[in-house]
Amino acid sequence: MSTSRNHPYEYAEQRSQTPAIWSVIVAVATTAAGFVIAAWSLAAASGVTRLSENDYSTEFIDPGISGLLFLLLVPIAVAAYLHLSGGLIGASGLTIAYVWAMAVCVQRYSESGWGSGLEVLGYVGPCFLGLMAFGIVGLARLAAYRTRARDRR
Repeated sequence: MSTSRNHPYEYAEQRSQTPAIWSVIVAVATTAAGFVIAAWSLAAASGVTRLSENDYSTEFIDPGISGLLFLLLVPIAVAAYLHLSGGLIGASGLTIAYVWAMAVCVQRYSESGWGSGLEVLGYVGPCFLGLMAFGIVGLARLAAYRTRARDRR
């Protein structure tokens, strides 16, 4: 005797793939936004500006705009809550976007002759962002696990 009704396990497998898809979509959008913000912060930098006869200001990346990258930790947390793969993709993409922006900034310093070697300390920001992003992924996955465990009771 055959029934047209789906087996409960088939429905569960189909349903469990939906959060993974949305998670990856959120992660890819966050990565794209990260690269847009990184490029914007590089484009908005003022470069070398003469302040007075002997004083100059150098800015090869706008710190205010590049700080907006930290706001993208929120969608990464959402992606990680939905599925681990999205959280890891988003955290990796955001970190790579910031590292790329700092690599361009360090290159600008060295090519302009204003670099003293200390500009490589600019990589501290991307490392900190990466640690925060992957830490948030871990916390979001823990929250998702606890929520789902509570719902199963």
